[in-house]
This record gives sequence, C-alpha cells and structure tokens, in this order.
Amino acid sequence: MPPIIPVMWALALRTFLLTLGLAMAAAAACAQVRPFWRVCVTDLVAPPYLYNDPDRLGIAERLLVDAGREAGLDVALLRVPPRRCRTAIESNEAHAVLLSPAAEVQTRYFFPLTRDGALDASRRLASINFMWIKRRDTPFAWDGKQLSGGEAGVVPTVGTRVSVRLAIEQLGALGLNVDDSALSTRQLLLKVAAKRVDLGVAIREEVDYLMSDPAVESLVMLDKPLSRTEMYLAVPKQAEAERRQQAEAWWTAIGRLRGRPEYRK
Repeated sequence: MPPIIPVMWALALRTFLLTLGLAMAAAAACAQVRPFWRVCVTDLVAPPYLYNDPDRLGIAERLLVDAGREAGLDVALLRVPPRRCRTAIESNEAHAVLLSPAAEVQTRYFFPLTRDGALDASRRLASINFMWIKRRDTPFAWDGKQLSGGEAGVVPTVGTRVSVRLAIEQLGALGLNVDDSALSTRQLLLKVAAKRVDLGVAIREEVDYLMSDPAVESLVMLDKPLSRTEMYLAVPKQAEAERRQQAEAWWTAIGRLRGRPEYRK
C-alpha cells in the first residue's frame, strides 16, 4: 500500500499548479484588455486624409488607429456629420474628435500642448487649407488679406459647411455675412452655383474631390486660401484624468509616426 502523505502532497501540488495556471491565464486575459476609444472623424471626404469609407482609411484615419495601438489603445472611428460629433461627445458615445483649434473650440476641448502651453503642431494629424470657391463669372478676388470684387455697398454672403467653427470665425472677423447651413460640402457648392450665396469656403481636398461633378462646373477655386490650419485629435475637457494621460501618450505616438513615409501624401 503506497504511503498516504506523498499522495496527498501530489494532489495538493496538482491543485496548486492548476489554480496557478488559471490565475495566470486570467491575468494574461486582463492584460490584453486595452482601453477603448471611439473617435468621431466626421463624414467629410477630404482625400488623402479622410475618405468616409471604413474599407479605405485615409492618412489621418490610419494615423489615429496605428498611433492608438502604439499607445496601448483600442481605437474605433465614428463617421457622422460634424454637428452630430458634438452630440456624440456629450453623450459619451465618442471619446475624442478631429478638430481645428478655433478659439471657441479650445474652451471645450484639450489639444496637445508644448511645455510653454502653446499648441504643439508636431503632434498634429494633418495640415489643411480652407479655400474660396466662386462662380466663374463673378469678379471676386482674394489677396491673402482682403476680399475684393463685390458689389459696392453690399456685404457678400459666404457659405460654409455647418459647424466648421474656424472658417466661421475667420469670415466673421472679415466682416462678411456667413451662411453655415450646408449639411455637406457638395450641398455648399450647389448653393454657390445656384447663387444662394456669393462664395463658399471649404477644405481644398474635399473641393478637389467634388469639382468634377457637372452640376458645379460653373465654379472655380481661388488660388490663395482663406487660411491654413492644423487638424488635431481633441479630447473633451470633462474627460477623466486617466483618459487625459492616455491622450498624451496617443498624441506623442501621433507625432512620432506622422513623419514616416506611409503617413505622407
């Protein structure tokens, strides 16, 4: 008859090893759970940065996902109209959004900053130009500072896509009337063509993409942009401290990856 104590020790050892194995497996599973972020990238089509197509990611979209992965985050993209992005942030459906740093926007969102508290352009996602669009038969011109060619005594009305805050602020500062009711850039261009507004302002890449449409063949884009700005990953100011720390790592990863060939035009 075999000794009882060694058998009991063997059973105890087997139980211990089994328990240890299960604990290690559980720990490994927990370690694989990455913080989840949903980013509202809007439904803009601005090649090569955004395509509004889950099967064809633009440069900015790939950079968001890849830099997030490098920072230990699981990133999903939400494609809805800009105004819907704000609602998604407020309801916590989205945790971050792509934005240009208009003054009003900076009161509600965190952006990557330098140690001096200035915007850190080295951690931007993309640089974009807001371009003027006019009907070919109108004399409007832009010298980089002043709009000319309008009817004497009449303030021109300039259309933008809804909620494009930076362009709206800049046009207002020029003393122009602003119509920001267009729900898409195509709708904006159609409004200019139909003489419902005098001019339009939109992102160069999106205008280039849409100008082949025969419905807007009467339009041209002026040579000089209204302005050039950067697009950033922005985080709402109500975000928890842990989220803000994750965003810092993410912004740093964006800055590190952005200069690589695969994230250039």
